[in-house]
Amino acid sequence: MKGLGEKWRRSWTRQGDACEVPQRVAELWKSLLSHWSIKLMDTDVNQAEGLQREIAETLLQLMAIADESCVLVGFAHMSSNGVDSFNQSAINNLSSTQNSSLCQQIQPSRLSVLPKSHTPQTGFTIRSLSHHLAMYSGEMRPRWEKVPLQTKDKKLNLLLVPFPYDIAPKGFLPFDLRAQKMPGKYGYFTFDLKAGNTGAEDIKALLEEIFQKAKLKGRHIDVVVFPELALTEHQLADAREFLSQKSLQDTQIRLLLCGVGEKANASRSGSNRAHFELVLPNETIAWKRQSKHHRWQLDKSQIDRYGFTALQPALDSQLWWECIDLNHRDLSILACSPLLTLCVLICEDLARPDPVGELVRAIGPNLIIALLADAPQLVNRWPGKYASVLSDDPGSSVLTLTSLGMVKLSASKRSTKASKTDSRVVALWSQAGKRPRQIALQKGKRAVLLELEIENRTEYTADGRDDRSLAGDVRFLSADSL
Repeated sequence: MKGLGEKWRRSWTRQGDACEVPQRVAELWKSLLSHWSIKLMDTDVNQAEGLQREIAETLLQLMAIADESCVLVGFAHMSSNGVDSFNQSAINNLSSTQNSSLCQQIQPSRLSVLPKSHTPQTGFTIRSLSHHLAMYSGEMRPRWEKVPLQTKDKKLNLLLVPFPYDIAPKGFLPFDLRAQKMPGKYGYFTFDLKAGNTGAEDIKALLEEIFQKAKLKGRHIDVVVFPELALTEHQLADAREFLSQKSLQDTQIRLLLCGVGEKANASRSGSNRAHFELVLPNETIAWKRQSKHHRWQLDKSQIDRYGFTALQPALDSQLWWECIDLNHRDLSILACSPLLTLCVLICEDLARPDPVGELVRAIGPNLIIALLADAPQLVNRWPGKYASVLSDDPGSSVLTLTSLGMVKLSASKRSTKASKTDSRVVALWSQAGKRPRQIALQKGKRAVLLELEIENRTEYTADGRDDRSLAGDVRFLSADSL
């Protein structure tokens, strides 16, 4: 299968139709087409004999050969003969439509075929049959994005900024969205970042302070991460400008991942989204945004936990929905290198299997970052539970990050010794085969510098093919408060 896949890829030309298909592939395809009308849905392949088993085996062989022809597809790299024109065409296909797909002849709104980073090593599903190709059909719109993020010696340093450091409960307000009447037990709420952020400060000055501390320790920064609902549009612009100036000084490409929010007003719903900014020397690309896919629902226990006094006078049975628009459901897959693909989820997107979970499991990103507005990131709470599920299958490393302000709000309503100890745990790290790590921000510090290492590891498909050790495993090395 590997040999046929390599031969098929070498024979490809930019025109595509001039491709000289290997004889074995042509024979398998001809056999498949000659039996196109036969149904396999109700056939037990293990018990099948004769023609039905032959067709099933033909499909599995074609799948394996196609998979082997797409080694490292979707990532910019050179072949031994120069530019890999097959891969360049694949990259063009991925960026040519709203729904990224490697396919030219299948409408991507019906079915997308995407590059893949992890093959599940536990359980057994159709995802176990391929290393390099993922199939997805659903309501999410996958966006495959090339990110020229350069990692030094396979090390990746993430600067976690758990901002805001203080949040006032009065920032969470009831909101009467008259255009959308709700049943009696439901209401809408909105979050006013300006009213809620009691420790509002100059983002440029904050980042300057943190970067200076990192410089004194001889540490570089690759990715800057803010949690859900951390910044306003104005603060985002300030962060972007600061990082652009810093990149000019040290000629380093950086990635900014941050949660941005806007409160609802009389004319529109609010917004809750993630921004991805690729910051180049003397240039910033206001690059992509990804909306939250689920509204936050607050019940009485959460209102009491965080002390949202403006919502407390309601009846005990009242449920409050976050007043945000649910726009197109997009998921950006940031392709940084063959060993590093990265996805960002926002809060409930981590916990809900629909609609984003199926796509995440299909592509198996090496690293998932979940931006939260949540209580302490403890192993036994819901983020730890769902992060460990994704670390198990498809094998992704998962980082959750919340703001110190939300952690302190939660702790202020509890008086136990344990809760005080947990009151600065702002992040949680989960990776395959390892115990999760709680990451606390030390008192008097402003950020956490997370040092990660990307290692090659070997994975196997259900039919026994290895992936040439091309799977990337993102591992925890250290966490240092700055």
